[in-house]
Amino acid sequence: FSPAGPRARPITTGEIPMSYTPIPSFPSGGDIRIGQNPNAANDYAHVKAFIAAFRPYAATASRRLSGLPIKFILALWAEESGWGRNEAQAAAQNWANISYTDPAHPAGNTGYYFSGRSRYCTFQGASGFTNGFVSFFTDRAKPDSAVSQTYRSMLGQLRADPNPSPEALAAYLQQAQYNSSSSFVPLVSSTYRT
Repeated sequence: FSPAGPRARPITTGEIPMSYTPIPSFPSGGDIRIGQNPNAANDYAHVKAFIAAFRPYAATASRRLSGLPIKFILALWAEESGWGRNEAQAAAQNWANISYTDPAHPAGNTGYYFSGRSRYCTFQGASGFTNGFVSFFTDRAKPDSAVSQTYRSMLGQLRADPNPSPEALAAYLQQAQYNSSSSFVPLVSSTYRT
């Protein structure tokens, strides 16, 4: 990761802080809840803190998702959660803004809404979120899924190309309706290069 992010001003080498305030975490029901990133967005400390807190979970997700690059997973989670500074993601432990139209998914979703599960997923902690993130991809890659071919194609590309471009991966996600915003591909790609 380099010191500038899509929402941060460019930073010169002399400005990169050597230290950062770690993102708080605490045990919760057999999992670890990760708090909000306390570092300001105008320096590199927020990036360093985010990577330190989320890299182990991104590595687990990468292993379980045919090698989806750790750096891409971190970029996706960073972009979706404002580098871990968003209060809603911290409260829900949903760092990727995972939502489902099927109330039974993903695995580990504990968010209840009226008589079923919340469309916006809530997880017990970081491991539950990681399992839900993996489940989101693997469930959508199943043959009976409406967008299964796009997810299978993306996972197939990962098996064939160990270094796919962030633009290609983000475009697969957008095509599979992960995020329909026209700014999704450039923002995730830019964050990937941060």
